[in-house]
Amino acid sequence: MNLFSELFQKRRVFLKRVVKEKERAFRKAPEGRIRISLRDSGIQYYRVLGEDNHAGSYIRQRDKKLIIALVQKDYDQRVLKQAKKELEELDRMEKIYSGKSVEDVYFSLPDFRRELITPVIQTDEQFAKQWQEEPYRGKMIGNDVPVYLTEKGERVRSKSEVILANKFYTMGIPYKYEHPLLLQSGEVIYPDFTGLNVRERKVIYTEHLGMMSDPDYCEAAMERLSKFIRNGIFPGDQLCLTWETQKQPLNILDAEKILRHYYL
Repeated sequence: MNLFSELFQKRRVFLKRVVKEKERAFRKAPEGRIRISLRDSGIQYYRVLGEDNHAGSYIRQRDKKLIIALVQKDYDQRVLKQAKKELEELDRMEKIYSGKSVEDVYFSLPDFRRELITPVIQTDEQFAKQWQEEPYRGKMIGNDVPVYLTEKGERVRSKSEVILANKFYTMGIPYKYEHPLLLQSGEVIYPDFTGLNVRERKVIYTEHLGMMSDPDYCEAAMERLSKFIRNGIFPGDQLCLTWETQKQPLNILDAEKILRHYYL
């Protein structure tokens, strides 16, 4: 499915859901329609029943639920009408559209030609490969640190980081261990993992808070998180967090769910 066909399909699914929801809401809505009058004394609401009764009957302010329901009903009617119209327009557009895009030219070529071509838009695989292969110099690991190796054969600082690195690797998430990050202050820090959400082409930093039972570690961790926030990198968006305490080690299943939520 090419780009436009995929967009058409997603929009059609959305509009059909809207139509279904608004038709259901319309059946449950109160009878009549709302008429709103703007006066110097304020806004007045009237409930109009039937085609011949244009003025309608005054709705007192204490009947707020009825006012809200009728205003919502009016909105739902407009949305329902527009959604059906847009579905018809989508059908007409799809009949006119040839189904081909400039991106399709690249995929129509044999592999030996594609290997030599820079396409107008990189595929997700090409983008991820280029991002992954960018050289960098990570933070040095001293000889006093035990040797922990990941499935990729890289050295990390703890058993928990081995688990996380292996999760990135087996889940197919491109990542860089301790890639330098230049802050606005000029300071360079090294997030535990810098990963790539390939679908959104978005870089996300993962920090593992590994000693949350230690008060001094907690203080340092809070200061580190503040540095991210001061640089516009927020938890829940571009900052992914995992954690553990002495009594509650890193939960592998939770870690996988967290990484899946942010990166896939």
